[in-house]
Amino acid sequence: MQAFADIKTICKDAPNIKRRQEAIAWLDTPDFNMVCDYANINPVIVKEFALRLADASAKGVRLPSLETKGLDKAQSGVRLRIHTS
Repeated sequence: MQAFADIKTICKDAPNIKRRQEAIAWLDTPDFNMVCDYANINPVIVKEFALRLADASAKGVRLPSLETKGLDKAQSGVRLRIHTS
């Protein structure tokens, strides 16, 4: 959840920029895949959502919804709900 909060935050100060970059980079690590595995969710879908979140935040547009694209189920029967506020 911290990674999503860091990805969503757009601040111009160096510490926040670094945290955001680190959170985005974390999506490509084995640790990220392990966390998704433990949570029984598909890391590809979570990563896709996180990158859409990063893009939307950078553009100052509203948070993309998983449900609008039919991506509300990360894995059979498991609903993915991410609260970043």
